[in-house]
Amino acid sequence: MDLDNYPKMVEGCTKCAVYRKKRSLSGKQQVWAKYRICAGPFSMEYFIEHTYEPSKNCMTFHLDYERLSEFSDTVGYWYVERVEDGWSRVYYSADSQLPSWVPGFARDKLIQQALRQSTSWVDRHAQRAMGKGGAEPRPLLRRIKQAGAVALALSLKARFLPGVQPLKAPREALRRLLRK
Repeated sequence: MDLDNYPKMVEGCTKCAVYRKKRSLSGKQQVWAKYRICAGPFSMEYFIEHTYEPSKNCMTFHLDYERLSEFSDTVGYWYVERVEDGWSRVYYSADSQLPSWVPGFARDKLIQQALRQSTSWVDRHAQRAMGKGGAEPRPLLRRIKQAGAVALALSLKARFLPGVQPLKAPREALRRLLRK
């Protein structure tokens, strides 16, 4: 949920600016942010609503349907599963649709870049936490490392469907993703 620092963490993300926040008494947080991503000479701007539920170790996201985005639709989630011996498994899933006006070669470049960059920052931080290169682990990550081995397994499912109309029921699609 460190959205303001996404441009520093995710290559190709040139802007991520929070424009609205909301918290509930249960701890659930909703955060709306404007993104700009670039792949070579092409860039796209879009607006995402994030819902973080600490009690479920999950953050879901979808387009802010009250604003005009250059993506046709996007839904997804991040989920952290705690497993034995202090290990964690991180799941990331995203389903996005690019508008049909995006040229095929640009779509291919954007898709390749998005697949690689959406999660590569997680791997870099995990490697640092395990003491495998990069900067010295931060104190919290150092304590996690000392408590036991740290590992992240990424299950990446990303699909971009060129030329398909926006999802008719995006909230239902998000619910289906969460039930899997």
